[in-house]
Amino acid sequence: MNKTYLLGGLFALISTAHVNAATVTPTDPSPNEYDPVTFEPLDGGVGYAWTVTMGGKDRADAEGLVGAWSWDEDAFPSTAKGWTHTSNWIALKLTKASKVTILLSRKLNVPDGQGGVGGNILFPAFTVYKNWDGDGGDDHTYNNRGDVVWAEDLSYLTHVENNGSATSVELTLELPAGLYSLAVGGNSPSTNREPFQGYGLTITTEPVEGPSFDITEGTRIKTEGSSQELSGKVAQVEKAKCIRVTRGGRTSIVKFKKDTWSTRIENLSPGRNVVWLKLETTDGKFADRKRVTIQRHAHVAAPSPRGGSGF
Repeated sequence: MNKTYLLGGLFALISTAHVNAATVTPTDPSPNEYDPVTFEPLDGGVGYAWTVTMGGKDRADAEGLVGAWSWDEDAFPSTAKGWTHTSNWIALKLTKASKVTILLSRKLNVPDGQGGVGGNILFPAFTVYKNWDGDGGDDHTYNNRGDVVWAEDLSYLTHVENNGSATSVELTLELPAGLYSLAVGGNSPSTNREPFQGYGLTITTEPVEGPSFDITEGTRIKTEGSSQELSGKVAQVEKAKCIRVTRGGRTSIVKFKKDTWSTRIENLSPGRNVVWLKLETTDGKFADRKRVTIQRHAHVAAPSPRGGSGF
């Protein structure tokens, strides 16, 4: 590995992080090992500059230096290549499903750890991958628009490519809880060599509300009949799969008609009948559940008058 590439990671490690509720540390969750003579990577996979843990309503800030062409080197025959070691990699952990906003901007006067500062002409760009990669070696380049061959644990999700003039780029997406990797860098249109550039990274998260359902008839029902109709509406139905109705150890599945649902509970016993309804999401989890009590008062016929003859 060229020592210049190693400095790219060093610049990020000596920068500062500002945290609200999130946890941001200038560490690699699986530190890389390098040959002390050749600087070739031995193990550790992606060399992460930051580890960030977030969930719910959080904000994390970090800064560092990256190469001007680190995210995309136009001199390559294939433009889907970035420089692995002059980009900065972030290991992001979401503890809850979140609406995530990533803002990457050029930043002035980011220290380089040697008494100087980085440049202020960054054209920021970044890629988002699912999972972390912490085993095996790495390579000088990576695919910024797809899966990375040498980082087999990562799965490409999306990227934000600078149009060659933007000083900041931003992306908002909903992600389930889990591990994610960000590769941040520069996409300079210049053909002249440029020094390392300063960036500022802000990640914010908002809780993602899961789907829910209501019951028009309420959860405490009185009836004299042997059956009872239940119905209602589903909020965020695009994230919902079905409602599972359980009574007496037996479960049935209720599908939706647009954003409405209905089912009939049959063979009600006299007295109290308990029905459980659980809303299953598209990813197989249960987002909402309700307990319905149906009290059946069976109609009892009035006794007929006693017949007899009078005197």
